[in-house]
Amino acid sequence: MAERIYKNRSEYESGLTLDDREFLLDRLRSKCMTCRHFKQWDFFCKAFPNGIPDEYLSAEAQHTTKDVRQVGDTVYAEAAHLSKSL
Repeated sequence: MAERIYKNRSEYESGLTLDDREFLLDRLRSKCMTCRHFKQWDFFCKAFPNGIPDEYLSAEAQHTTKDVRQVGDTVYAEAAHLSKSL
């Protein structure tokens, strides 16, 4: 699991911590990147506030049903800007 490094977005934006997870996630083409709940600046979401499990980040599985490890009932939902037709 990609555990959270930052407590808030301003820590990420300060650039004080070397973080190459974004490069890895982009190469994996995880569905997480298109989810409305995904927080790219620290690899967490409403369902997994302490870090998203590896199988979702690596695209081995999709979070379309409730997972016993998650918080609440939130599952994958396409981001609004991606679901609008052109």
